[in-house]
Amino acid sequence: AGAASAAAKALGAQFAKELFCPRYAFLSHETRFDISSIAQTTCVQTTKKLHRDFAKIAGGSAVYWPGCVCPPEDLSLFHALHAELSPWEASPYRRSRHPACVEEHRLLASETYRRVVAVLR
Repeated sequence: AGAASAAAKALGAQFAKELFCPRYAFLSHETRFDISSIAQTTCVQTTKKLHRDFAKIAGGSAVYWPGCVCPPEDLSLFHALHAELSPWEASPYRRSRHPACVEEHRLLASETYRRVVAVLR
């Protein structure tokens, strides 16, 4: 039983190595069913654009990321921010017609805003 178990583990390790090694397991239209029949997996590929986008975020820009802080159907943060940051003003950006909170002291006075920032850090 011990030898069979060791052989099964070795075979499992070999399959995992082949599955996750890009030299052996290319996911394409032709091979997608072969790979998915072995097991389900997730492949993450970071691109130069993704790195640039996150560098912009680190520099103070924003990104739209539904479900990052709460489930998309939960609007409690939206309603709290909407109430705490009103009255709203026109966006300072020429092409934007969205209302905006343009004063930093109002953002920092918002308990909900500070809570969201703390979660994201």
